[in-house]
Amino acid sequence: MSSTPEKKQGSGGDGVGAQQQAGPKEPERGVRLGLLLFSAGIAALITALVVPLADPKSLELFAQHPLGAAVFNATDAATRAFARLLTGSGKARPPSIAEFYPLPLDPATAAALASAPEAESEIPELDWGHHDVWRLQQENVSAPFYTSADIDRLLHWCSESSSSGSGAGVSSQRRYERLARWVTAHGGDVSGLEPGVDEHGVRGLQATRDFAAGEYVLSVPLRLGLSIASFRGARLAAGPTNGWRSVEDGDLFLDALALAYEVAVHGDRSPWADYICLMPRTYGGLPVHASTPSDAALLQRLPGLRRLAAKRRAQLSLFGERLARGAVEALPGGRAAMSALSKAGGTNGTSAWFPLWHWAYAAAKTRAVTLSAGELRQGGGAAPGDEAGLPFRLPLSMLDWVQEFGVLLPILDLANHAFDAAGANAAYQLLATSDGKGLAATLMALRPIARGEAVVFDYVSAAEAEAGPACTDRWLIEYGFVPETEEAVRQCDTFEITPVSLAAAVKAVCGKVAPDADLIAGIERRLAAAAAQGLPPRLEVVVRTPLWDEQEAGTEFHVRQKWMVTKWIDVAVDEFFGKHGRYCDPNVMLQALLYARLEELKGLEEEARAGSDREDGRELRAGVAAVAAAAQKAVQRAIEEGKDVFPDRL
Repeated sequence: MSSTPEKKQGSGGDGVGAQQQAGPKEPERGVRLGLLLFSAGIAALITALVVPLADPKSLELFAQHPLGAAVFNATDAATRAFARLLTGSGKARPPSIAEFYPLPLDPATAAALASAPEAESEIPELDWGHHDVWRLQQENVSAPFYTSADIDRLLHWCSESSSSGSGAGVSSQRRYERLARWVTAHGGDVSGLEPGVDEHGVRGLQATRDFAAGEYVLSVPLRLGLSIASFRGARLAAGPTNGWRSVEDGDLFLDALALAYEVAVHGDRSPWADYICLMPRTYGGLPVHASTPSDAALLQRLPGLRRLAAKRRAQLSLFGERLARGAVEALPGGRAAMSALSKAGGTNGTSAWFPLWHWAYAAAKTRAVTLSAGELRQGGGAAPGDEAGLPFRLPLSMLDWVQEFGVLLPILDLANHAFDAAGANAAYQLLATSDGKGLAATLMALRPIARGEAVVFDYVSAAEAEAGPACTDRWLIEYGFVPETEEAVRQCDTFEITPVSLAAAVKAVCGKVAPDADLIAGIERRLAAAAAQGLPPRLEVVVRTPLWDEQEAGTEFHVRQKWMVTKWIDVAVDEFFGKHGRYCDPNVMLQALLYARLEELKGLEEEARAGSDREDGRELRAGVAAVAAAAQKAVQRAIEEGKDVFPDRL
């Protein structure tokens, strides 16, 4: 949503003005013609210089060098600038997530948008944690984002006769067997595995024979994975996704684009048809797709999770409406496919594109492994297309803005998660393929694996080695489930101090200093003026066990940036104590707030578990309950740390 008015091209009531705008003057036409001839000459010169290097391997090697990639992208930018100059179109404003921010934009953000910034990073950060953002987003949700019936209609060919004449009603078992043969025929090895259900009723990947420690359990060449580097439109993806480079997290949605394109355009003719048919029709654990008022209300009480979900929902809308849809239309067969989706319609009466987009995002985020562009370069940049026409190559001009992308790997994605320290029996690795022409995703046994045992590996061990452990709410937003863990560093909480909750803490610690309404109003006045002192007018408190290096250095408490939190509390209540010469310790008030938060989390967990028996939204409520349970442990540790400043009797 933008508050910038459109410029009027003319008043329509002034004859002189109308005459002046009737068309470009003769000198202006001459300038444009000269520029056209000049640009044509430059293009001819560049072509003459590049022709000796024009074989694909040379271009690929050239693009892998930082200078080469810069040359390719500078040429692309110059070409587009010439086009805008020749057409007189001026500088276009790139799509922005701010268009989907439901609150009024502050003047600084509105001005930044009006200036047509080159990248999203030039726009001030929006407050996605504000409780009204999630509330207003939810008011626009009148139906589920997608249903299993929507996806069954889109994947109707999974239960019908295929175009290759393979017969109707292909069973899941037969599709899996065909998929396994396909992987094996193209250099993979999944011979010792099959889908199964463990003793807890959880579906996953099971060993069909014994594996020794150090033995490779599975191998899937990356070129068999469905991704932006391998889907049927990969060679032409650079142009349709060029506008994504200026948008924050643009590479986060490339795997969803690849999956949506294969479904919409190729269907049962896709090399991944059997794989797609085996995917679940719904992914109910993702907070971004909370559609009922009761589920949304649960998330409202978890500010950290709510902020992540609100921003991700806006990103989904931005890409679904402005970027991914246009990208599919620009790829071969995309316009006809999009027209068919518009005619088909979804459950809520809109184009079937929107259910497809949300489902493709959910499938990609919960099933894909992440590959960095650096890993792609280290592995040779690409593997040449094999006899089935399955290349694995990022377009050259995407190498400078795509930092990482998801790859949906058939069969490997059936394996469930377990932390290395909590029972993982396999390790994920990227290795060179046996023919040396690319990379393969492998699982190696960390210990002996018995026949019939579930194969599980740590989804994030490599990423967390660099970025540190992720909190449980991050798992829910990215994967739709919360892993079992007793690691204190993963048990976190974020809660907001409101005028009402702070007033209650003042009363608990220092007694009644003013009527409730006056106390709350006074706190609100002080918070509104807090910006003058460099403090935020709204405060979220993060509670988390210090990381190992922080514990050794003694630089952090369980309440993160505790000094800033207590200063903020002190400023908020100063009006009632400073002028009377009284003092109410902000550390003690913080402790009272922690006790109140602990009780709130207990109630939230009970409410979420009470609704987990309902089929609709069951996975999400179970995830919220797990997040609330972990948060209670974090808050309890913070309370124990601060007990010396807060009497137990309170």
